[in-house]
Amino acid sequence: MLSKLDQLKLANKSLITAKEKFTAEKASELNGYYCRYNLGINLRKLGEYEASIIELKEAADISRNKASVFNNLGLTYFENNEMD
Repeated sequence: MLSKLDQLKLANKSLITAKEKFTAEKASELNGYYCRYNLGINLRKLGEYEASIIELKEAADISRNKASVFNNLGLTYFENNEMD
């Protein structure tokens, strides 16, 4: 289990680097969406719910037509016991 957590943390570092690059270069919104979306999922898996919510909300702002981001946002709220 520890190695899986280490892999998630390593993936987060890569996603943060990519997110910063895409933001700085004003790359396609879709690239920014996927960086934030995947980072949000990884953060949720690590139990970092507040950070996950921030990333998933940013992803939702970029692409309102992707149901998966709203599903994962709901899961994050649920796992963080924020069901209001």
